[in-house]
Amino acid sequence: MRGIVACAVSVAAIPSDIFSNQTVRREKRGDVPAEGSADEIVVQFQSNHFSQLPESKSQREAKNRVLLHILPYMALSTPYIDLHTHRHRQDPEVRSVIALSMEQTLFHPEFPRFCSAGRHPWHAATPWTEEQGGMLEDALLREECIAVGEIGLDRVKGPDLGLQRSVLIEQLDLAAARDVPVILHCVRAHADLLQLRKMRGDTNPWIIHGFTGHGELAEQLLRMGFMLSFGEALLSTGAKVREALTHVPTDRMFFETDEGSTAIQVIYRTAADVLGVSQSRLRSIMQENFIRSFGVEA
Repeated sequence: MRGIVACAVSVAAIPSDIFSNQTVRREKRGDVPAEGSADEIVVQFQSNHFSQLPESKSQREAKNRVLLHILPYMALSTPYIDLHTHRHRQDPEVRSVIALSMEQTLFHPEFPRFCSAGRHPWHAATPWTEEQGGMLEDALLREECIAVGEIGLDRVKGPDLGLQRSVLIEQLDLAAARDVPVILHCVRAHADLLQLRKMRGDTNPWIIHGFTGHGELAEQLLRMGFMLSFGEALLSTGAKVREALTHVPTDRMFFETDEGSTAIQVIYRTAADVLGVSQSRLRSIMQENFIRSFGVEA
């Protein structure tokens, strides 16, 4: 989210409008990589309230005390977007879209801040039912559920492709009707998805998660309107997916952790190096992509 992230600060008698007009940027190296030198914290603090205070010694000391209390609680003004994950991580610098199964949507009294819901192709052995359609529709009524997924096709693992396809189409229909993005699992079935996309003519975003293909395949998918999400495969030096990343316009990409243990910040750092942009710029672009694709602000 652009601007400061609200946080609890136990500082007595701070005027309520003290944060009304400020810009804060905190970047620190360590376990979580970011731009800047080791342990660097850069703060740009501008406040109408402070600017109106007399520049007396006591007022300056008061302002410094406020800053010292606030600094430990500051978050990045632009978060890292983790487009697809199955892990419930608690990281104030990250906004994750957590993938829920159809069954999980029934047992979550409180949904994650952002989530997707759907029936994975590995679990498509039984036909789609009206009851399952109702479960997915109910999930999409929750403001936290911003996408249908993880759904798709897998020619390596799972039931017969025909069964997978019928379950996929039912979910694509719901996503198109609600005009929400779909997050797609695709293993050796890109030609099938390209054919489906062309046949259906859907206009809601179709995002292939965990893309590991080559540049030519990326370009084929892009021409048909797909977006691509990249994960841990980028960390392998010399991997074909690194070259593929350079074929993708920055407004058509996302990054993710899926089921991996690597922090999303590490994936952003690698992607920024491959693309030749700063991490802060990449975060800003992903935030813009997220708002444009999902209609919500992270």
